[in-house]
Amino acid sequence: MKDSYVNIPSSQIEKQKRHFYGAIVNLLYLKENNSPFLDATIQTLINQIGGSNRLFNYQPEVLSIVACLETARKEPTQFRKCILDAANLVDTLKGGGANV
Repeated sequence: MKDSYVNIPSSQIEKQKRHFYGAIVNLLYLKENNSPFLDATIQTLINQIGGSNRLFNYQPEVLSIVACLETARKEPTQFRKCILDAANLVDTLKGGGANV
């Protein structure tokens, strides 16, 4: 199990980064539209990003992204800033070929 991520091409890792970036930015639209699924969507993203921690070689930015999402969920006045911070942190993750 130790080498389970060794054979993943960098293009696939890059696509995963783009997915996370888009999903995080989409939270802004869900909030604007008062979606009843906002909280569940944030939790799903937290689970997915946390589950990808090993894929991104345990970079500290992963924890920062999760913390930003959790803060956005609990502090409505900081929602927009935290979401934008989380999206920017995805862009700084190393792995894949280029930035999002």
